[in-house]
Amino acid sequence: MSIIRDTFKSRFGFILAAAGSAVGLGNIWGFPTQAANNGGGAFLLVYLLVTLFIAFPALYAEIYIGYKNQRNPVNALEKSCRTSFPKVEKTAGFIGLAGAILMLSFYTIVAGWMLAHGLSALAEFIGFIDLSSWLATPSTLRNLLLTPLFIILGALIIHQGVHAGIEKWSSRLIPLLLIMLITLIVYILT
Repeated sequence: MSIIRDTFKSRFGFILAAAGSAVGLGNIWGFPTQAANNGGGAFLLVYLLVTLFIAFPALYAEIYIGYKNQRNPVNALEKSCRTSFPKVEKTAGFIGLAGAILMLSFYTIVAGWMLAHGLSALAEFIGFIDLSSWLATPSTLRNLLLTPLFIILGALIIHQGVHAGIEKWSSRLIPLLLIMLITLIVYILT
């Protein structure tokens, strides 16, 4: 019996989901700081070269391997790494999976911080000054509450599948992110 896999229904939805993965918190939050601290234009040149010669080829390789194999990441890399050493094949997939899990664990904590600061501004706007102050102040309790909240929100989106979850929410949230960035740039320039 053939398994029908959920896929993106539009090229635009895939592009928005890929942009959401590529842009990420590191580029929005960390990039301006790194550029300012490491020479501005010189850092930007190195950043663009690394993106062009390392990140794009890696992205295309991952997309190609996934498309050709139509399997999960571990089995796709296992099939792509056919060698005379079977354990190496499976290990390649698990190394990739472990790397993704480590990155995800970092990003869930950072996203929890971002959620805290967003809720802090909202709480201050409504008039809950004490709550706003607590959300804006780093604490272990705050992280233990908001990081799992972000993980649950992400899991709910992923549980809905590629089209009804990832594509749908990317097509809503990425334009919102763009509007927020443009608004932030206008605010900074004034």
